[in-house]
Amino acid sequence: MSMNIPIELKTGFFQLEQGLIKIDNHAQKVKIEISSHNDMISIDFDTIHRVIYNPHLKHELEIQTTLENFIGYLKKESIQRGVIDFLKIEFGDKFKEII
Repeated sequence: MSMNIPIELKTGFFQLEQGLIKIDNHAQKVKIEISSHNDMISIDFDTIHRVIYNPHLKHELEIQTTLENFIGYLKKESIQRGVIDFLKIEFGDKFKEII
């Protein structure tokens, strides 16, 4: 199963960029596209240590990998589409929701 999730990706101290997270279970990859740069970051599932969702911080989503952390903010429409349940299923024990 795969899903595309719109996100505001934190790219600097006070800088946010519109982007898209593409989760592809078959390829075992997470791809992050940054709209304004035409950049694509590809992350293998096995390099992901933790995926953290914090609804108390503007619906923050953090992907912690071996080399880098990626932080962004989910839009309300994404949450209503069941994105959090999808992340729980895809990442299992690596997924943590702050309550």
